[in-house]
Amino acid sequence: MSAIQSLFLKVFVFASLLASMTASARTLRIGAEDDWYPFSGIVEGHPAGEAETIVTAAFRSQGITVQFVSLPYSRCLAEVEDGRLEACFDTVLNNQRQPHFLWPRHPLFRARVNVYMSADDPEQHLTIKKLEGRQVGVTNAYEYGEAFDADTAIGRSVSDQDVLLIRKLMYGRLRYIILYQKVADILQQRYPPLRGKIREAGKIADVDLYMVFSKVYPHAADDMHTYDIGVDTLIRTGEYQRIQQQWE
Repeated sequence: MSAIQSLFLKVFVFASLLASMTASARTLRIGAEDDWYPFSGIVEGHPAGEAETIVTAAFRSQGITVQFVSLPYSRCLAEVEDGRLEACFDTVLNNQRQPHFLWPRHPLFRARVNVYMSADDPEQHLTIKKLEGRQVGVTNAYEYGEAFDADTAIGRSVSDQDVLLIRKLMYGRLRYIILYQKVADILQQRYPPLRGKIREAGKIADVDLYMVFSKVYPHAADDMHTYDIGVDTLIRTGEYQRIQQQWE
């Protein structure tokens, strides 16, 4: 091998190693909902929740670092769709959302959705069908399962936050609101005036919540594949189950 060939070979090997190191050092920017604890929120100024824990562990198992960008859910989805962010959570797969994003094989977790009423309201055993023709409080851009989301016979009063729905219920401005059970429980713990003021009046759905990926962000499809491999690893090692138990 000539000296020139040897030099070119060394340059090629160095460039390949540098590219590999750069790829492995790349930090993923992922949108994290800022107001939906314990699934995803801000705690002491930092993104935290069950979703953050699972996503961090899944990518860490593949040697990848994640940076979370906290923002409202509707904006999070918009930035992923536009390609300003690579991914966002937590989203329910339905006919409205499905075409706009890439969907991994694995959901983050499964969660229960309920209809809530004032604690002193006697109505019981509400279902999606029974809510038809009534005005129901929901949070902006949230999904509650295909059956509820697609039912146009249900009137919707939209608020920006779950806690605002509860307050509207307490003040008599709404009779029915839809909340995820874990979130409703946490809100009542965080805000003492809300305790004992609402009660579950029926189950709406059990839904799988996903981290969705951008169709236009560079490397998003590859990173989604890596994420699924990471979740496979967590399940195989038992870490996924330990994380879920941590957030029960």
